[in-house]
Amino acid sequence: MKKLLFIAAIILSMATGVVAQKGFKTTTTGLKYKFLFQGKGKKPQLNDVITLGIIARNSKDSIIDNTYDKARPLRFPLKGAAFKGALEEGFLLMGEGDSAVFLVKSDSLYDAKKGNPRPSFVAAGSMVQFTVKLDKVQSFEAFKKERHEHYLNQKEKDDKAITAYLNAKGLKSTKTASGLHCVTLTEGAGVTPLKGNNVVIHYTAMLLAGEKKFDSSYDKKIPFDFSLGWGLVIKGVDEGIANMKEGEKRLLLIPSYLAYGEKGQKDIVPADAPVLYEVELLKVTNDK
Repeated sequence: MKKLLFIAAIILSMATGVVAQKGFKTTTTGLKYKFLFQGKGKKPQLNDVITLGIIARNSKDSIIDNTYDKARPLRFPLKGAAFKGALEEGFLLMGEGDSAVFLVKSDSLYDAKKGNPRPSFVAAGSMVQFTVKLDKVQSFEAFKKERHEHYLNQKEKDDKAITAYLNAKGLKSTKTASGLHCVTLTEGAGVTPLKGNNVVIHYTAMLLAGEKKFDSSYDKKIPFDFSLGWGLVIKGVDEGIANMKEGEKRLLLIPSYLAYGEKGQKDIVPADAPVLYEVELLKVTNDK
């Protein structure tokens, strides 16, 4: 029964929007809060990693952010509050499984001098409402262990998928220590780029599963250029181009952790998806 009442409270809060300030408590720093459900779950400490869901609304009841729309839940290490009455103070009041509503002063939340100007849809002097559900509390050490286990599992899974693709196509690849597979389609005779060199490429990017194209410089009819080795492209492309020769065309079969990882790429690349890049290195210039 308690669980049903808790779910009903969450649904009601999401549906009705701004909660009347009646029944709110106020901390000594000015943060207003009201619990929708409060249990006896583990409470976070500073530097713990918390996983939560948040719906933010302005004073006109318009949703200005909703983490439930994202592919992955919101998760981050809990740091100290940036100002008095900040949302971080509210997180420290909660326990694992709790749900609460917090009201934060918009004039404190936004600060143009710190590069965070107040958007037009949030009125000066108003309160921004956050409906928060705290799902999980982990020590940073436990979080790192979980991430490492996920990496090992995903690495094995991706390598199996890439190997199966190569076998199905009758292709032989060179595998790097990182797990990247490279297949040379056309030999090159030019120079090999160094870190910091400007490289000009043509490429077609596809999901490995189903070979679904999601990007192509050929379609744009404009080659793509960037400075190699500075993280301006996904890791698998940076690494794959680093030992190509000018004029070479290569197939890069990239595991998810060297591509778009757990988050994926908006609605284009799913989470934990290995990708396939066909790359042609057109030109290398020394811009170091």
